[in-house]
Amino acid sequence: MGGQVTLLIVVLAALLGTPAMAQRTPWLAPKGTQLSRAALLRERLHNPVVGPEDNLPMERGAAAASAVCLECQLAVVVLQEQLAAGMNMTSLVVEGIVVCSTTLGYTLSFCEGFVPMIMPIIHHVLTTNEVTPKDACGELFSYFGCTTNDPKREWSVAIQGEKPAVVPVTPPEPDAPRMKVLHLADIHMDPYYRSGTNAVCPDDLCCREESGVAESPEAEAWYWGDYRHCGTPPYMLEDLFIHASTTHPDIDYIVWTGDAVPHNEWSTSPEYNVEIVREVNSMIQKYFPEAPVFPVVGNHEMSPLDQFPEPGKAPEQFAADWLYEGLASQWSSLVPDLDLTTVKHAAYYSVLLRPGFRIISFNSMFGYSNNMWLVANSQDPASELAWLEGELKQGRGGRGAGAPSRPRASRYPGGGANLVPRVQQDRRQVREHHPRTVLRPHPLRRVRGVSRRRKTDGCGLYCTQPDPVVRPQPSLPHLLY
Repeated sequence: MGGQVTLLIVVLAALLGTPAMAQRTPWLAPKGTQLSRAALLRERLHNPVVGPEDNLPMERGAAAASAVCLECQLAVVVLQEQLAAGMNMTSLVVEGIVVCSTTLGYTLSFCEGFVPMIMPIIHHVLTTNEVTPKDACGELFSYFGCTTNDPKREWSVAIQGEKPAVVPVTPPEPDAPRMKVLHLADIHMDPYYRSGTNAVCPDDLCCREESGVAESPEAEAWYWGDYRHCGTPPYMLEDLFIHASTTHPDIDYIVWTGDAVPHNEWSTSPEYNVEIVREVNSMIQKYFPEAPVFPVVGNHEMSPLDQFPEPGKAPEQFAADWLYEGLASQWSSLVPDLDLTTVKHAAYYSVLLRPGFRIISFNSMFGYSNNMWLVANSQDPASELAWLEGELKQGRGGRGAGAPSRPRASRYPGGGANLVPRVQQDRRQVREHHPRTVLRPHPLRRVRGVSRRRKTDGCGLYCTQPDPVVRPQPSLPHLLY
């Protein structure tokens, strides 16, 4: 819920339904009317009369015809006008909370916690940068097909050298040596999980004392965790690690792709988040002391959720240094021979696991459409794509078949819908330019008797790779071994 709520609150909910928006958009039907707001907007788009959207510079293509994109641009217009007229932060937060808890229907506890966290970022981005409504919505709502036509937002990472010829790769023999890799993802450990509490509360995180009393036995949170809106009990996670480490003592390395923090987006803080991540990392290190661990930062590690600013550019109250310093301190004991320079810069790194085999941890949050800071600058804000290109070029090394392979782990896939299109394109461009340097994964198989969480991707928390074969692939998968 958190990521999409961020977008709704910061762009739409702040003003949709307020008197200012009602004056600018009298044709928007309130709830309960026969025609939906989306239907009315589409009608207005194709039959313009006097609505303010007639003055917005937009094409009549499929993306511009989207009711979501139009609503977003209208909301940004009104918001910018109110900010220019002197609307203060207190009023912005109050209006946001009211709309969040009434028009959008989220709980008051969520709105009173999350809106004050996110509104200062919105205020800063829109008042200190030249942003058009189409720019803002093209970044934040690219998931819905919204676009921007600003030339400044069209950029590409510099690719070094010529692309090498693709050479067919012969798969290894069936009895060839294999590596066993443990993949941890989306642990979301909740230290306040309580069995027997309400597992069907209206918030995004239940199974806590604050979730209220369950109305029936079926609504009670289970002891070993719950498949509903609940985090992971620490004792369940510890039991799982014990089972995994004793059942699979021969794990070669661990890939840990982030999200240690539970889904209480409305009540996180830098101190709370760092402590949760520390507890999870300590538990991993306790039960897998001999296996190197390669972590990736997740969107839930940040407070507020998803909001990763450009390193060195944001005011101190918005900077992410607290997170990067905390991760650097913890990761240094998990990752062998880790250079902390890029970790402290923006939580990404490259490390040599063994000769000819290097692992790259990529922070994909600088291309994540829920990140409001992309409205200020989306041109490789952390210089990460340029760094990745250099790492892959170095890995190729001009040595043909002898060049080392470089697995890359990131929070979101290169072709994922939550990444802005420009970043998707450049990540794909970089990867396709080095087809023999990056490893492509074979389908992952479940390690029997280990995964205890329901998954939809055919792979639980613990997976191994049956055949580590190097092959070129046109799109970037979630995790490359």
